[in-house]
Amino acid sequence: MNLDMITPIIASLSLGGLIGTILQSFLLKRNRVFEDEFKHRAKRYKAIMILMWASLNPKRELKHLRVFREDITNIETLKRELKLELYNMALYGGDNVIRSLKKFIKKINHENYSRVALEMRKDLYGKKTNITFDDIKIDL
Repeated sequence: MNLDMITPIIASLSLGGLIGTILQSFLLKRNRVFEDEFKHRAKRYKAIMILMWASLNPKRELKHLRVFREDITNIETLKRELKLELYNMALYGGDNVIRSLKKFIKKINHENYSRVALEMRKDLYGKKTNITFDDIKIDL
C-alpha cells in the first residue's frame, strides 16, 4: 500500500470514530433524561398515592400525613393539594393517569383510588395488566 491509499482509509476511520463518539454521547444524554423523568414521575406518583390514601379516610389518616406535610391540616387543604397535583401532572403524567386522578378527585372512593394506581403502574412500567379493582380490594 502506498501513502495515497492509506490517507483516505485513516481519514475514514477517524471520521467514523468521531461520528460514533458523537452518537454515543447523544444516546447517553437521552438515556439520562429518560431516567431522570422516570424517577421524577415515580416520586410524584408515590406522593399523590399518599395524598389520595389520606383523603379516603381523613379522620384516621390526616394525623399521619401531617407528620410529613404540616401544611395539610384538614380535608379542604388536602383536596386543594390533590387539585394542584392534578394540574402539575400535566407536565409529566400519562393521559390516563390524569383522567383517572380527575375522576378520583370528583368522587373519592377506593375503586377510583385503585384505578389511579393501576394507571400509574401502566404509565411507569409500560406493562399491560389484568389486575382489576376486585383483585386488590380489601375491606378496611
